[in-house]
Amino acid sequence: VLPQWMRRHETDLLKSSHSSYSGGFDLDEKAREFVELPTLLTTKKSSLLTLKTREVCADCNNGWMSRLEEAARPLIRRLAEAAPTGRPVVLTLEEARLLAVWCQKTATTYELTSNRPRVITGAMGRQLTSGVPLRGSLVWLARHPRDYDLSIALAHINVSATRLPQPGEPDSQIALFSIVYHQACFLIF
Repeated sequence: VLPQWMRRHETDLLKSSHSSYSGGFDLDEKAREFVELPTLLTTKKSSLLTLKTREVCADCNNGWMSRLEEAARPLIRRLAEAAPTGRPVVLTLEEARLLAVWCQKTATTYELTSNRPRVITGAMGRQLTSGVPLRGSLVWLARHPRDYDLSIALAHINVSATRLPQPGEPDSQIALFSIVYHQACFLIF
């Protein structure tokens, strides 16, 4: 899910385990109010840097995805190096577009590791393959005040077409994904 070049820069993180948290809110049985779901903690012995999805074909992984990772690497490294000092980083429109596609590709591949229903569609994957940011998707970049080394998170948000949420299947679903790489924080909606 995360690029191989990060492994070369983050050798200490390769030795550490990672924890996953699962939780959220759902409607009560009468659909009158939201109730908090229990938080589940799962600790895995492997590092986030070794997390893989088996649903990406070899041609994509070794082709456009690999080229995208290499093109995004200097930008991501520049952001991660500038974040601790608070030094501003100016991105060109092309660099911002490249980072947006990288973030969306990473969110897509991470969603493929989830057992939740997919928000990402085949059409979205084809659009990313052509290097075009996903229409309707937003990507934010910010400086995080603490250095968390590396973390990723995924949330699926159910959306109702009615003013008051109704029980049953959602009318649509939104994926919210974050990547924190040292103090550089990417949020993909």
